[in-house]
Amino acid sequence: MGSVEDALLASVGSNPASLEWWPLKWPAMPELGRPHYTGGYGSVEITINCRGLHLEQPSDDHTVYVHVQSQDLQRACWLAARTGRDIIGEPLFAG
Repeated sequence: MGSVEDALLASVGSNPASLEWWPLKWPAMPELGRPHYTGGYGSVEITINCRGLHLEQPSDDHTVYVHVQSQDLQRACWLAARTGRDIIGEPLFAG
């Protein structure tokens, strides 16, 4: 039996697609002095076979976006580090 990831990629094929999980319920980050948090805005989004949130630039790989409010940037960096990754783009904040 294949994984959920394998099934998703098989169903998308070479087409661009995105999938978003929201709202986030952040775990406690005791090493940063941050408690468990369930309020506010936050989501994780993956774009498949494309770059950019609007699926405008074809690509052979995938990009994961962590959407947070500006005061939660530390949480996004923490999440990237926990997965062995870094934040690769500049933060973009609306407003």
